[in-house]
Amino acid sequence: MVENLVKIFEKLEILAKEGENRHNLLQSDGHPYIDTAVCGRDSDKETIMPLLISEDAKGKSLETIVVEGIGGIGKTSFAKLVYLDMKVQECFNLKAWVHVSQEFEAVRIVVDILKNIGPFSGVTMDANELQQELRKTLSGKKLLLVLDEVWKADDQHAQWNFLVTALESAAQGSKIIITTREMSLAVTSVLPCVKPFNLKEISDYDCWALFSEHAFCGEGSQARLLSDKNFRSKVLGRCGGVPLRAIMLGNHLRCKQDTYWEEIASRWDLQPVIIPATMKLRYYRFPSNLKQCFVYCSLFPKDHSFKREKTVLLWLANGFLGGDRGKKEEGYGYFQELVAYSFFQQKSDDTSSYVMNDLVHSWAKFLRGEFSVSLGDGDSRISPKTRHIWCPTIRGYEDLKNLVGDGSHIFRTILPISNESFWGDVNGEKLKAFNRLRVLSLSNITRLPDVLGWLKHLRHLEISGESIKSLPETLCMVFTLQTLILRQCPNLAELPANIVNLTELCHLDIRETGLQQTPPQMGKLTKLETLTDFFVGQQNGCRINELGELRYLLEELRILNLQNVSHDLDAIEADLKGKNLKKLELRWSGRRNTDDSLAEEDVLKALRPNAKVDDISIIGYGGKKLPGWLGHTSFENLVYLRLCGCKYCVSLPSLGQLESLRTLLIEGFYNLESVGDEFYGSPTNKGNPFRSLESLTFERMLKWREWEFKGRAFPSL
Repeated sequence: MVENLVKIFEKLEILAKEGENRHNLLQSDGHPYIDTAVCGRDSDKETIMPLLISEDAKGKSLETIVVEGIGGIGKTSFAKLVYLDMKVQECFNLKAWVHVSQEFEAVRIVVDILKNIGPFSGVTMDANELQQELRKTLSGKKLLLVLDEVWKADDQHAQWNFLVTALESAAQGSKIIITTREMSLAVTSVLPCVKPFNLKEISDYDCWALFSEHAFCGEGSQARLLSDKNFRSKVLGRCGGVPLRAIMLGNHLRCKQDTYWEEIASRWDLQPVIIPATMKLRYYRFPSNLKQCFVYCSLFPKDHSFKREKTVLLWLANGFLGGDRGKKEEGYGYFQELVAYSFFQQKSDDTSSYVMNDLVHSWAKFLRGEFSVSLGDGDSRISPKTRHIWCPTIRGYEDLKNLVGDGSHIFRTILPISNESFWGDVNGEKLKAFNRLRVLSLSNITRLPDVLGWLKHLRHLEISGESIKSLPETLCMVFTLQTLILRQCPNLAELPANIVNLTELCHLDIRETGLQQTPPQMGKLTKLETLTDFFVGQQNGCRINELGELRYLLEELRILNLQNVSHDLDAIEADLKGKNLKKLELRWSGRRNTDDSLAEEDVLKALRPNAKVDDISIIGYGGKKLPGWLGHTSFENLVYLRLCGCKYCVSLPSLGQLESLRTLLIEGFYNLESVGDEFYGSPTNKGNPFRSLESLTFERMLKWREWEFKGRAFPSL
């Protein structure tokens, strides 16, 4: 019996470690989309494993395995499969995954490796210091490094030499895995001890299994075609053993009517084709504005990850969705359609982010022609037809600065300028030349030009920079502005008072700023759908009842400085119950005494949100008890609940009947002494208390002594 228990615990420990390894990798690697299933690679894995685990590196500390294959063959997925194997994980002291893509920048790669293998904050180091830091970190330790999606180039000797010099201090047996379509001989001559590994097409059996997984669904599926040999042969011929083709073709035909399948099948031949050809039919059936939305996204560099919300806002600013309220929802529908047909693909490590596969991205670039240019992503020619520019690198910045010198005024989009000296080099007269801009992103800048008011067509403005302390008043003259994103401006102390005159403003994102107050009369911005932070002011400051005028607020809202709400009637007028919020944070701060407890209880009771909310945080609350609405069964979508710093509370609310609650954090209830039967709520016929709860955390409960535990509670913990 004891021996069996020991074996069970050993197995659990191995599984836990494997799960931790997967979590750590997925949180840090920055790799592109990975297929959720890797089909037909068992034999390839068995072949490559001895190469990885072997320590025979012919006397050198590093050995390189180059995984080569055509686009869509699954090189990244295969590398991930091997990387996450427990035998591989246990064989190396340090592991790092770096996505390289088209621009091979050795300094950036060194920084990414340092971030992968441990805490790193040397942002001010120069190239030589970074190289020495990595050598010191790797010294005597066995390293596994994956360089994902390296592009062929014959002019990168110096870059590769710099990187290899930084890696040479690693212990013998260290390995580098490179995924690439084709590695140039010139570069492989720089790398130590190179072993090629050519990834071939998968078998017909695996290809058909992958296609079937994505193509057949629901009662209306074409299950009869599973046994149709002629149809199967056409599918396999079309896919040619390339996993990505099977996935995308399956998604293209998913849940279509029999007549549509027969129409498509009648036009297929048995020859494999490149994947964009299988998507053309779907693309040309798109409405014209959806085509615009898709092609616009080719502006993003290859393998750039993007969010649904941000992408839809860019479409909206450029007029692809029209200008009326509700068009944002249309944009969400378009985005979902592009996901459904694999034009966009969800990332496995961050389900809120998406990418375009490199084949799809290349096709989108072909479709856009000269209309958009991504400087630094292989594009260099800007023609008179160019309207949209992505400018992420120093090289791109120099190209764009020259254009500014020519007084170019044709651009509609500039995303993103990352060089802090750009606006320092551009005077007001030159900036006026951009008077047709609709989208402008300024990152890491030191100051904002005073002539922003000249951009009369600007609809979308993003600003970030540690040196920014205020915004020019001229910004309040851009009356067409719909979206203002102020992220990573930690020293921004206040918004211009006249920002309330921007009555077309729909989205105001002020997260990660130094703001401590909101201008009075925010209620004038009646079209706001996004307001990330609202600061309740004192006396002449912004009052909480002004939220009542913002009837269209959606998604996420933080309300801060709630200690400044003096009466529950003001909180009632805020009308949180009438807003379709998904995430809500209510925060009190500053020192108060117990005399304020009753007032704060009334305020929190009045701040009951819509029952559709799925994430609630209550922080710094000074009442002695929490309101009854918090555990009400109508909050059936509530998944995450955090109660923090409620130091005067002497009891917990009834939370056990929240049927969807998965995460519960309770922190800083200094006066709570016991958790009793009320915590579980009144019994219902829906099941055990806390039936969905997967994570329960108690912290800083200084007087807690007793817990009345119910045996059938927490079945999912």
